[in-house]
Amino acid sequence: MTIFAESSWLGTRTSGRLWWTAHDFHEFVILHMLMPDDAYDDLWLEDVSDLLDSALADWDRGQFTHGDGDETYALTWFDDELSDAVRQRLGVHTNDLWELPGASDQSQSGP
Repeated sequence: MTIFAESSWLGTRTSGRLWWTAHDFHEFVILHMLMPDDAYDDLWLEDVSDLLDSALADWDRGQFTHGDGDETYALTWFDDELSDAVRQRLGVHTNDLWELPGASDQSQSGP
C-alpha cells in the first residue's frame, strides 16, 4: 500500500459579520491510498476526533493501521523526490498558499 498524507486546516465562522467574525479552526489530514491492486481510496482524519491523535501516534511508532484496526502495516517515510512521484501518480494537487507566482524565479526584479 502506498499512501500520500496531505495536511490542511479548515475554519468555520462561529459568530459575527464582516470583520467582526470569530472562527473555529481545526486541522485535518487526507490520506490518499493506493492499494496493492492499484485501487484508490482516501481517508479523512480530523483533529476533532481521537482518530487523528491515534494515527499520529502510530506513525511515530513506524506503523499504519487501516480499517477497524485489524490491518497494521510497517511504515516507511519517502524522501521529497519519491513523495512527489507518489503525489503525481495519485493525482493529488496540493496548494502552497505561501508561494506567490514567480516567487521562485530569481531572475525577476521589483517594479
